[in-house]
Amino acid sequence: MTPQAHRENSRNLLVIEPGIQAHKEHLLRLIFDSGLANIYVATGATNLADVRWAERYCHGKIHFSYRESDLAQRVGEFCAKHRLTLDGVLTYVEPAVPYANSLQHKLGLPTISQIDNSGIRNKYFVRKLAQRIGLRQPWFAFASSAEELRNVVAGGISYPIVMKPVELMGSLAVRRVDSEEDLWAYFETCFGADFWNENLHVKYAALKKGVICEQMVDGLQYSVETLVQFGAHKVLGLTLKGAIEDDFFCTKT
Repeated sequence: MTPQAHRENSRNLLVIEPGIQAHKEHLLRLIFDSGLANIYVATGATNLADVRWAERYCHGKIHFSYRESDLAQRVGEFCAKHRLTLDGVLTYVEPAVPYANSLQHKLGLPTISQIDNSGIRNKYFVRKLAQRIGLRQPWFAFASSAEELRNVVAGGISYPIVMKPVELMGSLAVRRVDSEEDLWAYFETCFGADFWNENLHVKYAALKKGVICEQMVDGLQYSVETLVQFGAHKVLGLTLKGAIEDDFFCTKT
C-alpha cells in the first residue's frame, strides 16, 4: 500500500504501535481525518502483517526491535533520511507506554511522565516511590521468582492479601489470596499472566516478570482516569473496582 502524501502545513506525529485493527483503527482514523498531522508509525511487531492495516493512514513506517532497544536509533535514522522533525510522539497501546515516554524525553518533546524509565508501569516502583515521599502505604513485598516468594513467606504474611503481576494493566490476574496454600496455587498463573495469549513478555522485552503482594485493605476502590497537559488536570472518568468470581478483581463501572 502506498504511503500517504506528506501534508506541508501539518505537524509530524509519531505513533508507536498502531495496535490491533479491530480495537484501534478508529483512533488512528480520527487522527488522520482531522488533517492536523502527518502520521508516522513505529512498530516492533515481529509479524508485520499484523500492522499492515495502518498503512492507509500513515505517511511512513519505522520498524525497530524491542529486544535490541533501538527505537531511538531507528527513529533518528528515519528522520535524518527524510529530513523530518517530529512534533510529537504518542501511543495508545499500554505496553508501549515506557518506550514512547523514553523517546519523548530523548527528543525533548512533551512527555507522558517526568519519570524517564520503565518504572512508570511497575507497581513495586510506584509503591516504593510513594513510600519515599511520605504517603502511607499498606504492607507490600515483591518477588521475581519462587525463591524470593519463599523469603517473603518466611518473613511472615498476614492474610488476606492481594497478589498481582508487577507490570501489565487492566487488573489482569489481580486476585485476593487468603492463605499460603492459595498463594502457591496461584503464583505461577500470576507470574506468567498474559492477555489472550498475546505473548506480551516476548513482544515487549522490557516488560518485567514478577509478583507484588499487598495487604488487603477493606473498602471501596476507585480508579481516577486523569489527563495532565501543560500543568492542567482533567478528570476523564471514575471507575469502581470489585471482585468477580474466584476472587479476581476487575473494573466494574
